[in-house]
Amino acid sequence: MKRIVLFLLTMVVFCGLALAQGVTGKWKTFDPETDEPSSIVELFIEDGKLYGKIIKVLNAENGENLKCEDCPEPWKNKPIVGLQFINGMEKKGNKWSGKKTLFSRKKKKTYDGAIWLKNEDVLKLRIYVGFIHVTKEWQRVK
Repeated sequence: MKRIVLFLLTMVVFCGLALAQGVTGKWKTFDPETDEPSSIVELFIEDGKLYGKIIKVLNAENGENLKCEDCPEPWKNKPIVGLQFINGMEKKGNKWSGKKTLFSRKKKKTYDGAIWLKNEDVLKLRIYVGFIHVTKEWQRVK
């Protein structure tokens, strides 16, 4: 009986760790208007919080040299590649979330948001605008 309990506890811990680390890595994002791939982003955990940065711009002329023009500080005139757009989301259950933790380079605003895994290869990102929300899906880059 003790072995079964120990086995079940071990499985719970490993499953929890897999989900906690599961959002990290590289993800392909999609333009909400055209549904075309728009960028590759990398999500990472630092000091127990989730962060994300753009590592490649897709389908844009001169994508590597684009800058975040007319953006507020600290993003003002920074290169899009390398731009940190998720800033310090905290783990809450099976989701990462936070207030004013998502920066939209197109809207030039920060939003409340949440991130979670739909499955191993699909991530859901929810952006809140007041009582309304928009949910997007990203695909894992392998």
